[in-house]
Amino acid sequence: AVYLLRFLVARLCSPSYRGVAKSKNLRPEALNVRNELVAFMNGPFASRLRLPTRILVREVSGLVSQPKRIDEVWQDTIDLAEVHVRGSTICNEIRRSTHHAMGRQTLALAQAYLDWLDSGAGEFPHPEREVPVAVDEEVRGDPRVRALVVRIVANLELLLGSSEIADRLREWQDLYERELLGCGTDDTLDEELESLLERGIRDENRWVAQRRLRNLDAKALGGAWDAGLREDFRTALAALQERVAAEPFDRVTAGSEARSAVAAFRSGLFRDHRDALFARLDHLLTFVGQDEQFEAFRESCSLRQELEALVGDGVFRNQRYLLHQLDCLLEEFGFLALRNVASGYLDSGVDLEQCLRIVFLCAGNLVRDGLYSRELWDLSAMLVMPTRTASELLDVLEQIQRNYHRLVFRVSEAYEVMAEHLGYSEDEMRAVLANFQRTMHDLNSLVHFSDIARAFIAERREQLLGLGSGAGGVDPWDFVHLSHVPDIARRVEDPEAPSLQARYGGKGSGLIHIAYLGIPTRDAFVVPTVLPRMNLHVAAPDRLDQELMRHIAILENDIAASEGGNLRLGDPRNPLLLAVRGGSVFSMPGMLATVVFAGMTQEVAESLALEDEWYAWDSFRRFLASYAAAAWHFDLEELDLVEKAKRRHGVSLKIDLPGAVMREVTEASKAAIRKAGHGRELDAVLQDAGLQVRNAVRAVHASWDADRARRYRAIKHLSEGWHTAVIVQQMASGNRSNEEEMRAGMDESRISLTGVIPHTRMASDGVRRFTGDVKFSACGDDLVGGLTAALSFEPVQELQAQAPMLERKLNHIGARLRRYLGSDAEIEFTVERGILSILQTRSAEVEHHHNLRTFVDSGDPDGKGIGICGGAFRGIVAFDEQDVEQLRKSPEAAAEGVDGILLVLENPVPDEIPLILSVDGLLASRGGSTSHAAVAVHGIDEKPFSAVLGVAELHVRGSAAEFVDADGTVLHTVHRGDVVSIHGQNGAVFVGRREIRSVQ
Repeated sequence: AVYLLRFLVARLCSPSYRGVAKSKNLRPEALNVRNELVAFMNGPFASRLRLPTRILVREVSGLVSQPKRIDEVWQDTIDLAEVHVRGSTICNEIRRSTHHAMGRQTLALAQAYLDWLDSGAGEFPHPEREVPVAVDEEVRGDPRVRALVVRIVANLELLLGSSEIADRLREWQDLYERELLGCGTDDTLDEELESLLERGIRDENRWVAQRRLRNLDAKALGGAWDAGLREDFRTALAALQERVAAEPFDRVTAGSEARSAVAAFRSGLFRDHRDALFARLDHLLTFVGQDEQFEAFRESCSLRQELEALVGDGVFRNQRYLLHQLDCLLEEFGFLALRNVASGYLDSGVDLEQCLRIVFLCAGNLVRDGLYSRELWDLSAMLVMPTRTASELLDVLEQIQRNYHRLVFRVSEAYEVMAEHLGYSEDEMRAVLANFQRTMHDLNSLVHFSDIARAFIAERREQLLGLGSGAGGVDPWDFVHLSHVPDIARRVEDPEAPSLQARYGGKGSGLIHIAYLGIPTRDAFVVPTVLPRMNLHVAAPDRLDQELMRHIAILENDIAASEGGNLRLGDPRNPLLLAVRGGSVFSMPGMLATVVFAGMTQEVAESLALEDEWYAWDSFRRFLASYAAAAWHFDLEELDLVEKAKRRHGVSLKIDLPGAVMREVTEASKAAIRKAGHGRELDAVLQDAGLQVRNAVRAVHASWDADRARRYRAIKHLSEGWHTAVIVQQMASGNRSNEEEMRAGMDESRISLTGVIPHTRMASDGVRRFTGDVKFSACGDDLVGGLTAALSFEPVQELQAQAPMLERKLNHIGARLRRYLGSDAEIEFTVERGILSILQTRSAEVEHHHNLRTFVDSGDPDGKGIGICGGAFRGIVAFDEQDVEQLRKSPEAAAEGVDGILLVLENPVPDEIPLILSVDGLLASRGGSTSHAAVAVHGIDEKPFSAVLGVAELHVRGSAAEFVDADGTVLHTVHRGDVVSIHGQNGAVFVGRREIRSVQ
């Protein structure tokens, strides 16, 4: 069913269906499609499939009525640039600006082009780059081109004004009122009343009167109206039935009572299902009339969130369809208001706080659009925290851009795999995706204003040093417990709550969302990032120790209440073993300390060994290795104690070592720690399980300031201020011994394993399939830590045969997380004796960093744009396909200090995408995160690729490019074959070669 729904969406979004809306002879079929869509929307699946449903509402509304003006101007600019004036820089810019940055500048450019067509002269907004070329001269006398530009100008004037959108809202109000009064039938209450009065009561035609009264009674039953309102109306109609049947026929009284009954029912319907909404719409339009564009957008966001609360949801047959129409219209209304806001920024400067608030509001709207992304919501909430610094804002804005691309990829991937079944070429499929992606107004506005804010902050970083205090919240001791369901729900659902990701880190917030969704995990509590941000881990160590022990006691009681038993930290009879992990706001893989099996003492190990000797000593060994690395920076793994034991006993896999040998490895580990000078500290922690946990938390906090973590943040350009949360979680022991051979049909209730699913792949049949690895009798670090031979891993696909129930659970969990997070989800999981625990989730990586590199002492950049993908790259410059072909044949492209061919463009239009994909890097003066080129290069996975777009200092003029300063003075001129260095992460551009080093 989902596949067929997507199939219909793809067909309706195809350019080949453009003429359908204007075909009058197909109108009955279009109405049938609408009726089927209404029936679908009143069923159980529309709310779960909101995005394709929403696209269908847009497209079917255009078929039933008329195409929207915004769709018309978009298509006209495509025709202008790609059909009539192909190769025109000006027409390409009109098209780009209309699709991605519509505003007063767009209108000014289109008007100037029209003036030039008429007179040979026009006041172009940027005359230095908006220069007519030969192809423009060729079409000056073409009446079709002039008519097309005239229509574009007229439509832009209407869209950027207030009358067009106000007229469409009033048209919708008229339609909604008629459908409401129709009560599920074709004729309205007033039409039925008129027929009753004129043809029944006035003519004393009892048969007609009785029939019309029955029709009115059907309207009383035609919706989920207020019970009292419905019964009062039916009672009045029943009395009228008796009066009409009685002799003599009292026309005056019957007419008066009929009017009163219908008026009362109509008034009740308006009160319950119309008046509040219409009042809000009228209020919304006052902002437009007063040219308060931001307030208009904010009010439209508020109204969209309250639509169903104002008038009900599915009260009458067409209501959901109509409210979807209104929601789409309000989204477009907000988009146009924001175009005017952006135009105002060009004239008056950027209002940073307003710009960030716009991003936040757009993220909140995504749930209405069928594009909900909890990660984007959390990120956008960080932007409106009063305590964020300029560097932190840049981190958040960069991450928003990444999540935008992940979300677009998730949406487009589902349709791209259908191209062959649809019979579409790559170009046709690209057009389909463009047609519905450009109507994702909230998502596109979110990233557009993110780009504006990012550029503004980057340019004024020095002036914004005082922005924010660097603190992340008000209560540093606000620990959160995963099993406290009401508290979790409050934190997740409260729209005014602080960002969970900022407060509890990426890993901690991921666990909170897992708990909120009811996905199985192990109980835990999370220490917030604000505690170390306020330096309380250093300033108040005693208070921290007390709080940790208090929350461990709470955790013990919570586990006892949910699982039974009486697990206690350090109790040999019922030991509670814990994992203590760091988790920063933004992922820092492998940089922060982790201690596993905290709570492990000699007595605990001896007790566990009575049941499973191998597991007990393997766990003790793991504790010693992780604790030594975290607390003393002593790497036990370098000693290869396990590998030496395997060689001594002639086995290839650790699991094949006897339990007694694992005990020997544990004792050897303790001896090595003592030899390294940590014997006294080791004795202390092995006698005090609580001390293990307290020291582990200290080690996690300290690891934030370790050299490797600082180097990582410097390379990734992450702010130093975020700090790390600490997760204290009950261990999920995937390293327990498996009692039988791994095979199909084994007892799944007894298996133990660990696994990682980094992402899924959409197959051509539209079904997602896992990628990743599992390892039996192992812990998560065996897969992600890089210390275990890959030969001991098994593809996660093997679970389908070996553990089919587990595979089905993972499929279901992955689907839930994708819908919730808004993108494909990376999942780390462990199974302990058949019990599945999801221990981590985050958005799966879509970008492909092949040996990510950065510059060494690069100096000040000659230009700064928006880093799209890749890392440091030194490219030999090409401007067109001919340049690329010539450079491929020349030795210059393979010269020392050159990494490949860099295509330099003014405007990366869709026509250039095949050429872009054929080179190694892209630099463009125009474009941003929402451009087609940006989306295209994010899909490159077969080679390294770096891209920087939106470089204001870059002007491309045919076969040369200039870098200018703020006054327009040319600082550098670049020709074909010259070298330019770019950084696809931070957007820096340098003329000439720069030294590069790999990021280890």
